[in-house]
Amino acid sequence: MKKKHNYPKNRKKPAVNFWADPEYRKKQSIAHSANTGKDGPNWRGGTTMIKDATYEMMFEKQKGLCAICGKVEIAVYKGKRDIGKVRKLCIDHNHETGKVRGLLCQKCNAGLGMFLDNVEFMLKAVAYLRVWGIR
Repeated sequence: MKKKHNYPKNRKKPAVNFWADPEYRKKQSIAHSANTGKDGPNWRGGTTMIKDATYEMMFEKQKGLCAICGKVEIAVYKGKRDIGKVRKLCIDHNHETGKVRGLLCQKCNAGLGMFLDNVEFMLKAVAYLRVWGIR
């Protein structure tokens, strides 16, 4: 006997639980396999973990500047922890391979994310701004 659902016929079915899909879990675990066991004081990053020494080496190589805009980070923490303290540069990485690309400020990192790391979208945005005389 088929199980009856408690939602009306005219309403959409509930959202799919992606974590219940073994293929999805496998893809996620491959993408984040580099993170396994990498917690503690010697590691830095959210979903992309690198050793503090690696972060510091990249930071020095970039002279403490964002790899895209070339400016220092100015964003500050707004939460309870470290309130008012300037944030560290974000660890930018390829979302498919997990390979670290460089360190970015919050704005450039968010910008890449909004464009889904898609060069074609970014070039269209540049063309759009040039049409309106923005250099």
